[in-house]
Amino acid sequence: MGIDNRIRRRQKKQNRLKRRKLLKKKRTINNNTSIGPVWQMMQNPFANLSEEDRKKVIQEIAKNSEEIYFKSLAKVNDILHRYDPITLLSILACYGLTVGVGDAGIQTKDSDLKIYQSHVELCQGLALKIKPEDLQRQPFGPDIVQELWDALTNLMYAQSFRGISQGIENKSEEQKAITLLQQWLRSHTQMVRNWGYFSQVISISQEIYNYFDEHLEKVYSFSASNVIELFQLLVRETETANTGRYRSISKLYKLKDKRELVFKYYELIGESAEKADLFIRNIVDIDSLPIKSLFAILLSHYDLRLPENYEFSPRYLSEKIGFDESIVKKILDEFSFAWGELESYKTEYLYLSNPIWLRPLIKLEEYRYFCALPQVFFSFIIPSIERLIEEIDRTALAKRRADYLEAKIVEIINRRFPESNTIAGVKWKFNDI
Repeated sequence: MGIDNRIRRRQKKQNRLKRRKLLKKKRTINNNTSIGPVWQMMQNPFANLSEEDRKKVIQEIAKNSEEIYFKSLAKVNDILHRYDPITLLSILACYGLTVGVGDAGIQTKDSDLKIYQSHVELCQGLALKIKPEDLQRQPFGPDIVQELWDALTNLMYAQSFRGISQGIENKSEEQKAITLLQQWLRSHTQMVRNWGYFSQVISISQEIYNYFDEHLEKVYSFSASNVIELFQLLVRETETANTGRYRSISKLYKLKDKRELVFKYYELIGESAEKADLFIRNIVDIDSLPIKSLFAILLSHYDLRLPENYEFSPRYLSEKIGFDESIVKKILDEFSFAWGELESYKTEYLYLSNPIWLRPLIKLEEYRYFCALPQVFFSFIIPSIERLIEEIDRTALAKRRADYLEAKIVEIINRRFPESNTIAGVKWKFNDI
């Protein structure tokens, strides 16, 4: 036993040393490499073209983008009408917006991702334009998911360029350059969401808006603190569910025996061994399939259960968070849309003013809610909460924000420069005003 213990301790020590070396290697920065911004000169693709040729190229880009836009929009709308939007949104959120994290850090680079939060937001906004009686909810396979994935990326890309030729007619070279720069900035910032680290967003929001808790409780029966805590819980719940799902899939993926894979999968979804045996004998000829193909079939079937990771009831959340169920339900109702509520909302507006930014949940039934994007609340937490406070006292909100900003600046300066003489509340005049 003593020898075994020494061997185990030695192995643990070696594993720790390996992890430290890996982390040290990742943190090491080459002395010849700048850690600041790196500026690169990009060649102007229109540099050798005449003014007339440049104009034709820009018009052609805009024309092609217009065609791609309407073709992609029609494809997305057709898929959302024919198939279950909840399952589709769940798959997009799970596969498109989550990445693996291990001892080596984040497993996926941003450049590897083809779909972003803005794509799923747009998809949800389009889905909420559909009336419940128009939802067909037909069964679908991975090919439909891929079609939707491609159509959404094409749609967002085309939207960025379809108006590139608008607004530059009869303008000077300087005005044209400014217009094209504005278009370029819009195309690159419409996907930007976060304005701080998650912990910073929460702490700053709590410091500003908890001040209005009593006012909100009197009018809405819930406070800013309640809302922030509830959405934190939704983020944790979806992360925990997706982590558990990934671990279960990983265990299945490691199996080498096809029969064992099928039986373990049926055990995972809570089905009997008899049904697993029926699947093997009558549904799929597993002997003729490579094990990776068999795994893909089972995974696509498992994906149909993904909505369970994003569906919640007021009672469940109430038990988790410790709020009264009526308070939880009021918050869920305030921050959700039902099917068809965005029917009259113009599709053009969804790109720069999507209503789901302020109400990211979907109300499926009276006590059943869906939220594939709980992080959207924190991306737009300022307008989400301020729309409620403005209904009570817009002046008090403006004063609170100003006071908080000034107090925060004083706090930071005093912390960084403790010897400085900092005076708050100073007022001055400019041109006798």
